[in-house]
Amino acid sequence: MRIEGKESENRIMQEFGKRMAKYRIALQKTQEELAEEAGVSRGTITRMEKGESVQFDNLIKVMKVLNICANLDMLVPDMNDDPSDLLKLGNQRQRATAKRYRNKKAHGWKWGEDR
Repeated sequence: MRIEGKESENRIMQEFGKRMAKYRIALQKTQEELAEEAGVSRGTITRMEKGESVQFDNLIKVMKVLNICANLDMLVPDMNDDPSDLLKLGNQRQRATAKRYRNKKAHGWKWGEDR
């Protein structure tokens, strides 16, 4: 199944869990071995592979052992990877502007109109 983001969170987590299990099996590791190497409980591995919620730090630990942690970079790409992207963006933003201030134009007042 290809994850496109239109699926329910539950369905995405189940697919993610299946993929994690496939990686573990491809490396010929049992759940116990993976749990020990990652420093998490076997129950965490079981929950993860069932598509249940687990703590993000435990997910990272498991992904490191499975040698797929670099894939996390695709989740939220670094905005500074390509210098040409910075030229397109201009100055790098530090925070978002509140909606009430966006596209606010002058009220049309001109010098000398106060007479």
